[in-house]
Amino acid sequence: MRTIKIFLLVFGFSLVFFWRWHSVTARDYVFQNDIGQEVSFEAKIVDDPLEDQKSIRLVLAPDGTRERVLVTVDPHVGYRYGDRIMVEGKIELPENFETDTGREFDYVHYLAKERVYYRMFKPKIVLHSESVWSIRGQLFALKRWFLGGVARVIPEPSASLAGGLVVGARGMDDDIEEAFRKTGLSHIVVLSGQNLSIIADAAMRNLSLLSFKSNVAAGGIFVVLFALLAGGGASVARATIMVVISLFARLTGQMYDAAR
Repeated sequence: MRTIKIFLLVFGFSLVFFWRWHSVTARDYVFQNDIGQEVSFEAKIVDDPLEDQKSIRLVLAPDGTRERVLVTVDPHVGYRYGDRIMVEGKIELPENFETDTGREFDYVHYLAKERVYYRMFKPKIVLHSESVWSIRGQLFALKRWFLGGVARVIPEPSASLAGGLVVGARGMDDDIEEAFRKTGLSHIVVLSGQNLSIIADAAMRNLSLLSFKSNVAAGGIFVVLFALLAGGGASVARATIMVVISLFARLTGQMYDAAR
């Protein structure tokens, strides 16, 4: 039985590794011959727009390709996840850059892990159609509502910090983010297993009238929904997996072992 468990564990890790490697290396090179030139294409916004005080960054999935384009536009523009837009502008490749500490940040591969291979800066954008109803779109709308309420009662930069602590929102000023990196405190504005454990516990306490199995399942569902609301990045996905494992252990009556 132990050999089977080890085999399943290795097999699972192998599948995850292959999937991540394939998602990064499987490219269409759709704009490879157009670097530095004006292009136009229709695309869908496939992630929650990231807004700070200076700009909004949109992740676009052009029609007919798996590749994505990171587009930077002026702030206070009302684009939403799921909107279909027409984009026209100069397309470029992302470049690595040097941080204030003198180290080179591998920005190219940082974007490539999300299949983002190209960048555009302030292109012309025409909205074709607004997003249709979707669970993820509604979760993003709920997050915007929450962040709007925080911004009304807490001044910047505290509002952005609160958004990062509670719902994993990104949007702090670049100088403040760099200050967190220099002091080694960047992790406090990233959702962790503790945040998601609080969500699971709160859901289970409020649904205590359900049966034990239904109660634990509800906690898992709320955790997954909250992870989607937070954007589902690598750190959020890792924390979600750990919390779901702990809930499964509680459901099956397994013993807790920190070493494992």
